Formats: sequence, C-alpha cells, structure tokens
Amino acid sequence: MHTLKKNVSGLVTTITSIGLLGGVLLSWPLWHAESRLSFPMLPALEALALPRLMMTAGLTGLLLATAIFPGKKSVVGALLLWLALMCAQDINRLQPWIWFYLLVLVSVMIIGDRDEQQTTRALRFLLAAVYFWGGFNKLTPYFAEGNFPWFCEAFELTRPLGKLSWAGYGLA
Repeated sequence: MHTLKKNVSGLVTTITSIGLLGGVLLSWPLWHAESRLSFPMLPALEALALPRLMMTAGLTGLLLATAIFPGKKSVVGALLLWLALMCAQDINRLQPWIWFYLLVLVSVMIIGDRDEQQTTRALRFLLAAVYFWGGFNKLTPYFAEGNFPWFCEAFELTRPLGKLSWAGYGLA
C-alpha cells in the first residue's frame, strides 16, 4: 500500500478547496442568488443578510486562498465560517457534498500536521462513513420496490431482476 510521506493535510486541503470551488461553480445559481430565476432562498437567520455579491466574491476568494495557502489554519477557519454564514443565509446550500467537504476541512484543520497518520485515519473513516450511509439509507422499501426496478429497465438483460425485490435489497 502506498503511503504519502509528508504534508497530507496541505495536499488534502488544496484538493478539497479546489473540489469545493468546482462544486460551487457547477451549482452557481445556488451560491449566487442573483442567478436564481424561480427558486427562492430559505434563510435560517434573516438578520445575516449581507450583500450577495460580497458573499459570493468572499467565498470564491477564500476558496482560492485556501488552495494556495493550505497550511494557514486562519484561512481554512475563515472559509469554514464563511460557508457557515452562507448556509445560514440559505439552507438550500446544505447539500451532502457541502457537508462532506466541511467535515474533511474540519478534520484536517483540527488534526493538522501534528499527526499525519491520524489525519489519514480520520479521512479514511470519513470516506467509509459516506459509503456506509450511501448504502444504509437505501435500505427502504422505496429503493428496493421503486427505484431498483426503474434502474433495471435500462437494459434488456437486467429487466427480469427488476421484478425481484430481494435483488434490490441485496444491491443496497
């Protein structure tokens, strides 16, 4: 098994901030309220209303700063606070991928460079937890008897499997 020798925290922070920036860009209307045409904002706290352009520019700037200076805990902390503020302005932003990125950044920030093995273990646990939850939340009759048959309709070969609810539970 290949192990990274040094600076796992910095590498993970850079990759995470670039991935988070990519996700923000792909879901731009969610983050830049001026781009929304018909989807309302749902603020958790109305009192936190700041200029929208400032919020979006601040998020973009902090993501770039975090990618460039991954070892600066103050920059990572500012990014985490900024994301929390933006999510408080619109709870629609609390997507599962945001939670994942936040947990990665918090894990790396808390453990940091003190113990690279512990950082690696924490990130492995987080990834395993995501995979566990991805399967566990499918263990419902709705997946096995609703979604699974629909998935099986995609190919002629898999259509008979769609009629077997136990196969849906087994896949989940």
